[in-house]
Amino acid sequence: MMVMMMMMMMMIMMMILNCLSVNGVLLADRLAKACVVHGSDLRDMTPAQIDDILANHSEIVFARTSPQQKLIIVEGCQRQGAIVAVTGDGVNDSPALKKADIGLYSGLLLLLSVVQ
Repeated sequence: MMVMMMMMMMMIMMMILNCLSVNGVLLADRLAKACVVHGSDLRDMTPAQIDDILANHSEIVFARTSPQQKLIIVEGCQRQGAIVAVTGDGVNDSPALKKADIGLYSGLLLLLSVVQ
C-alpha cells in the first residue's frame, strides 16, 4: 500500500512539473505548457535539444544558470526568431547583454542613482 502511494505521488509530481530529469538530460513533455530547466541540465544539452524546448513550451523557467548558459539561452531564443531582452548586474552578464537585442545593465542604474 505504501509503495503504491509513493508511486502515485511521483506520478502526480511529474504531471505537475511535466519535466523529468534523467542522467542530466531533460526530458520534457511536449504537451506541457510550462517547463523548468535547471542549469545543470542545460549544461549537457545540445543546441537541438534547447531549440526543441523553446519551440514546444510557451512558459520556460531557466533556473541557476551560469553567464555562459545565459548566452546560450539568448542564442537559442534568437534562432527561434524572438526579440530577446536581457538584464544583468555584473561584468559576467556582459556576453548575454551584448548578444541580446535589448540589454539593460542594472548596475549602471544603481550607480547613477547613488551619484545623484
